[in-house]
Amino acid sequence: MYGFDFSTNIIHSLKLWLQYFIHLLHLILQQTGKSLRKYFKKSRKLILKRYEKLKAQQREELEVMFLYAPKLRTAHRFERRI
Repeated sequence: MYGFDFSTNIIHSLKLWLQYFIHLLHLILQQTGKSLRKYFKKSRKLILKRYEKLKAQQREELEVMFLYAPKLRTAHRFERRI
């Protein structure tokens, strides 16, 4: 009807978010120390999981990560809107 497919638009938005998120993670990992770098790498699945589906302990771990990397919180909020 409008010349574009709704599902294609969502897929494009998710692809853009994922590219931004990976770029942001690389920047954070470059700026952090070795121990934090390992922690962020091990917690990648935790970051990618929907906030609503996380358990209470996982949410606390994620909030700690957000304290170290405020831009990560912004990217995670953007992911929830998609």
